[in-house]
Amino acid sequence: MYDISELHSRHSWEKDGDEITLLDITLPRLGGVPKHVNAYYLLLEKRLKAFCRRRARAGDRSVYKADYTAALLGDDHISIYCDISRDGLVRARTACTWDAVTGYPLPLGHFTALSRRAVIGLIDRQIKNERYPIFFKDAVRRLSRFYDPDNFWIDEKGIWFFYQPLCLAPVEYGVQCFLL
Repeated sequence: MYDISELHSRHSWEKDGDEITLLDITLPRLGGVPKHVNAYYLLLEKRLKAFCRRRARAGDRSVYKADYTAALLGDDHISIYCDISRDGLVRARTACTWDAVTGYPLPLGHFTALSRRAVIGLIDRQIKNERYPIFFKDAVRRLSRFYDPDNFWIDEKGIWFFYQPLCLAPVEYGVQCFLL
């Protein structure tokens, strides 16, 4: 059996004696899975800290936050996504669905037989049915350009596919998610 606990850390950097950049991280700590799965999230934390350290040196006065959402899928899969925000706006999302036995990430093709073209077609229909005009006028054309087969996670509702901020809509609308 696998369990998920939280690894929380808070970091701040100063410039000229003034705290200017803050990083608040909550990442998963997985029990019962191969070690390299947890190493992946520790590496993510290390990269975020290095990024914020560079931003602090440049005088950035922002607050960065990383939070995760995880789902246990049966006895052998764990799906996790992590939102990274700056001053309250989500700026990026990373996601991975793991085989909890081997500890390797699983591709989208492991869960669905949908081709790239079929996934884009499903998302295209959802955008055209959207009642709120939040998407860029050329969002449908951007679907292919910014398609990344690793941008998915799974929960009890199904397979979610997402695009990063600014790919389909302005950054203030955050990550655009579509249920396949």
